[in-house]
Amino acid sequence: MPTKPRFPLAGGRALALAFASIATHAHADLFVGGYDTPSRIGTYSATTGAPINASLATTPSIVEDIALFGNTLYVTDASVVRTFNATTGALLNPNFTPGAFGIEVSGNTLYVPIPGGNVRTYDATTGALLNASFISVSGGAVYSIKVSGNDLYLGRGSSVGKYDATTGAVLNAAFVTGGGLATVEGIDVLGNSLYVGSAGSGLVGIFDATTGTAINANFITGLGSIWDVVIGGNNLYVANLSKVLEYDAIGGVALNANFITGRQPTSLAISNVPEPSSALLLFVLGSALPLLLLRRRAAA
Repeated sequence: MPTKPRFPLAGGRALALAFASIATHAHADLFVGGYDTPSRIGTYSATTGAPINASLATTPSIVEDIALFGNTLYVTDASVVRTFNATTGALLNPNFTPGAFGIEVSGNTLYVPIPGGNVRTYDATTGALLNASFISVSGGAVYSIKVSGNDLYLGRGSSVGKYDATTGAVLNAAFVTGGGLATVEGIDVLGNSLYVGSAGSGLVGIFDATTGTAINANFITGLGSIWDVVIGGNNLYVANLSKVLEYDAIGGVALNANFITGRQPTSLAISNVPEPSSALLLFVLGSALPLLLLRRRAAA
């Protein structure tokens, strides 16, 4: 007579529970900076909008932009970039680099478009200056900057320029123009789609991230003054100075027009959503394999 397996959770059920455990631990936090008095950065659930710590960190000046790198939160006003512990909000460095209207971190590089000057690069860990003239900028301040892969997008006035994120070489200084854009204040990328927020016209447009061609220049409209956009998963978050709104990033459907209220948001950043790594998947499959074999032997 076949003996009863010592491990009752076998086969598909074991795998389902393992993957369910992985999914349970996947989450993301939305960081929101704004014009509040005092100016503060808060963290919220990117799923529900519920506050995690609405006053994680405070600054003496208006928050122009924020960025995340590991557990470091970079906060800039027009004169200085400060760094904070992204978990506790503790101030790490009150004078990390000169400030800007928009900042970006990619790899270990911090990109800082100096108001009225060039885009500079700094070591994101030490703050050491890497290149004071990484990209030469003229004809208007940079209010938004985004790095995706080896492409760097700069939002200036009513246009977006595209540059090499490693060398700073100009790929197309007028990559996106027209489309109703007026004062680009937020840029993000999902797949091969470039999402551009326009403060002056209150719209979010989508453009081909390779060619700059408009996919839907009026993807979302009627939002008043947009100050930033950020994408988490397939959700698009928009800051319009009175609240944060949540949309489906694919269809543009409003998911929550009052996702976060009671703030005057000017800048958004989102923590990375942990994805099951190849090593973890192999571990799960490897752990389940003996159970599958045991079940087969027991049924023999």
